Amino acid sequence: MSKKCWLFLDDSGQLSNNGTHNYFLYGGVFIPNEKKLNELRNKINNQKKFLGITKEIKGASIKKKHRKKLLQVVKKIEDIETLFLIEHTPSLNRVDFENHYSVRMHKNYLVKRLIEQLHNKNLIDDDTTLYIYIDNEALSGGIYKDSLQNHLNAYYRRSNKGAFLKHLEYTSFIPSFETQFKVKYIDSRSELLMQVADLLANTKYRRYKLESKDGSEHIKCPLVCLKLPKQFRSGKEKIV
Repeated sequence: MSKKCWLFLDDSGQLSNNGTHNYFLYGGVFIPNEKKLNELRNKINNQKKFLGITKEIKGASIKKKHRKKLLQVVKKIEDIETLFLIEHTPSLNRVDFENHYSVRMHKNYLVKRLIEQLHNKNLIDDDTTLYIYIDNEALSGGIYKDSLQNHLNAYYRRSNKGAFLKHLEYTSFIPSFETQFKVKYIDSRSELLMQVADLLANTKYRRYKLESKDGSEHIKCPLVCLKLPKQFRSGKEKIV
């Protein structure tokens, strides 16, 4: 029987080499079914009302006590998973930061790394349709949206094994499976769960910026926390 799952992703930091940001990350939530989707949406919405939040949840400007309460909502719901991918941008040497297309394709690569983690942990399989919602941004509409969705639906198919250069280079690391992918870039103002992804991404980013009282202790223990292009430490004694 086919199943539907959802992945809401937002980014924080900047994928550039201009010296203003040392980290770029994706953060968000994986939701295994429609029942949990509705549960998370309803509980976040109820908490917003209780806290008197009438506007969009923005991790960069939310009050500390509100950050804590909203993150605790996510933390308490079973089967909702948080996931993160953090890049140390000064260590990147294969991205042409002056080329917008190169930057866009690298972001697509990061999304693929997260998808592979979901498959490796048996959260998506041949019978899954995965709805991927990513915060709207420059270069995310039209050809770029279609490019990612079409690419994902071809890249992992067993019948296409070996059809891509990366398959030949990293054949033992790239899984093959038949998940169907639906990609949508969306303005967080119109989707509450994109705001949750924004909150998660911003909170984790604050940790890597070594901000005091960053709130990261309230994040649900991540199912996935990849650090690329190699392992590194956040500067704090413990990394979640």
